[in-house]
Parts: sequence; C-alpha cells; structure tokens
Amino acid sequence: MLEAPVPANEKRRLKAVHDLQILDTSADEAFDRVTRLAAHLFDVPIALVSILDSERQWFKSMVGVSVRETSRRVSFCGHAIEHDGVFLVPDARVDPRFADNPLVCGTPNIAFYAGVTLKSPDGLPLGTLCVIDRIPREPSQQDIARLEDLAAIVQQNLNLHAAAATDPLTSLLNRRGLNQHLDRELRRSRRAKQPLSLILGDLDHFKSINDSFGHDVGDQALVQVSELLRTHARRPGDCVARLGGDEFLLLLADCDEKSVDQVCLDIRQGLASQPLQAGEFQLHLSMSLGAESFGQVAQQGSQASMMDVLDKKLYRAKRGRTVDEAQAHDLA
Repeated sequence: MLEAPVPANEKRRLKAVHDLQILDTSADEAFDRVTRLAAHLFDVPIALVSILDSERQWFKSMVGVSVRETSRRVSFCGHAIEHDGVFLVPDARVDPRFADNPLVCGTPNIAFYAGVTLKSPDGLPLGTLCVIDRIPREPSQQDIARLEDLAAIVQQNLNLHAAAATDPLTSLLNRRGLNQHLDRELRRSRRAKQPLSLILGDLDHFKSINDSFGHDVGDQALVQVSELLRTHARRPGDCVARLGGDEFLLLLADCDEKSVDQVCLDIRQGLASQPLQAGEFQLHLSMSLGAESFGQVAQQGSQASMMDVLDKKLYRAKRGRTVDEAQAHDLA
C-alpha cells in the first residue's frame, strides 16, 4: 500500500480545515442531498463528502457507510487532494497503490473510486466529494462532468458554511464560529491534558476614533488589529475571533501562562509600533487585554465560566489603564 504524500503546504492546509469550523459538526441536509444524488446518478453503494484532518478523514456526509471517520493513512482522498479535476481509480484491486489497502481487502471492499477535490477560498485542499463501488468501473466523460458539477454544489455549501461563521469586515471567526471552535478545542485539551489559553482584547478609545475620524477609519483600525492578532495564531488549533464591535478573542492551543503573557506583550508592542494613518494624523492604537491560561479549568469548566474569568480580567485591565491615563493627565 502506498500512503498518500503529505502536501508541501500541509500546515496551511490544516489551518484552513480548522478555520472552516466543519469538523465534528452534525449532519446537514444541504450536503446529504448531494451524496444521495451522487449515489443515485452513479448507481454506486457509497458516496462521501470527506474532510482530511491531520490523522483522519472525517465524513461530513455519507451514503453507504456507518462510520463517521477512518484513518487518513489508508484514505483514497489523501491521494485525491494532490490532483486537480477528478482523481480516478478504475480498479483498486490491481492498482499497486491500493491493492493491499485494508479498505480494498476488507470492508467496504473498494474497487472503484472517483473523487473531486474541495478547496478553501484561497485554494487549499480540504477534502473530496467521492463515489465508490465494489466492482471496477470505467466512467464516461459525461459521468466525470456530472461528478464535477456535484462537487461544485458541495463547494458552494462549504463556502456558505464558512461565511456563516466569519466576520465580513475582518474575515475572522464571528461569535458563532468561535463557539464551535472553542468547543472542539476544549474537548481536545481535555483528551490531551494540555493547557488552553485565551486572550480577550478591547480596542481602547474606539468610539472616539469613530466620532473624530469617521467609521471608515474605525474599520481600518479594526482590520489592522485583526491582522496583528492573526500573526499570533500560528498552529492549527489556534484561532482569532471578532466577538462584535471592537472586542476580539485569541485562542492559543497548548499554551501555558508564561507564553500567553509574552503574546500579550507582543500585541501591545506591535500596536505601538504600527500607527494608523488617518489623513494627516497618525493614530497610535492600544488594547486592554484580559488573558488566562486554563489548565484544570479547561478540564472541568464550561465556555461560559472561562469567558467569565476573561471578562473580569479585561475589566480590571481597562480600569487599570483608565487610572494610569488619569495619573498621566494630572502629571501633565
């Protein structure tokens, strides 16, 4: 059996998969309708919408199988994402890449496979729409065109799913997207017994920026902050979300207290070194930050309890900043 090669852009690809916020979500009729139609049009027992995670292929939709995931190591889809167009295996039983694959030698006894790669908005492969048969097949050009058309529908559904979890101004996760991501990362943190750190940030004096320079400049400030925060979300489990207005949240997977304190320092220094140009004026942005590395709390607490801790820390940080500014004004 020949395992699929790891793509050269695997780190970015996995980030795109996790940012999509679709792994481990519930069944969705928009996707199930397509797999049912694919199985009917091709007269095959199995049709799948498969998303490739780091170690598994997970099925957003499936016809003809009862499991929601299998090992990525044995997946046909791992090979398919390396190709544009339709990836065809007419008879896996005589193909040296797959002849001794356990999915060929045993259940579900794959002989024929055809898959089309599904991609993120910036072109990174996420998974496939595929059809599978237990007997060899030689699809016609019409068959291939039909599969590509169905894959385009799945691609649209993925794009809509991403849009529903994304803030339109900054392209960060919105609150809905964050809730899904945080739920998954909490479960991962508990399984691995690893810390999970959160930073809640609020842009200082944002209302005065809008009032003095207009909402276009305010939007520029929000985008600049979002881009800075995004540079600190380097690993697949990390994410940045805009919760609304000028409030942001940065989630750092497997990040301890010392590391999260350094990230907060880097954020403050990054903002101080990047003034925002507003006409003839330069605006020096700053953020109040509430941060916490959750160890035992992550093992036992809920999202709500964690956010409560962050809210209190942010409130204390904003109060401290207000006192500092008042003292500086008195000294002047």
